[in-house]
Amino acid sequence: MNEDSLAFSPDQFSGLARLFPLPNLVMFPHVMQAMHIFEPRYRSMFEEAVSDDKLIALGVLSPGWEVDYEGRPTLESTACLCRIATYQQTPEGTYNVLLLGVRRIQLRDELPPTKPFRVVEAGIIEDEMPPQFSDQNVS
Repeated sequence: MNEDSLAFSPDQFSGLARLFPLPNLVMFPHVMQAMHIFEPRYRSMFEEAVSDDKLIALGVLSPGWEVDYEGRPTLESTACLCRIATYQQTPEGTYNVLLLGVRRIQLRDELPPTKPFRVVEAGIIEDEMPPQFSDQNVS
């Protein structure tokens, strides 16, 4: 893993994101997160991402998700687009993965189910930098 392999530019994002919804993890840009991917549907998602753009979105499930976990429970509207930094496949076929958050994204529409995992249309949320304080504003 080197810095160039983790670099991200918004033009690398097609606007479609493979979605990995989680109930208790909020991911942020510039943060690395280790994960163990074991469910068959998410292993499929991961394998597709590795062979394509190495991007997945970590989204947060909305309250009440437990009722429809195996289906398509609702999500919070903001997620984090992540790049797969490195991974290792286990003898059991699961994956140990290190993800790097690259940008916040706004979830728009979910595509009709054609894969074992969810895919959403999303747009990148540009971070707004606070205005610089001038010398006269500092006390």
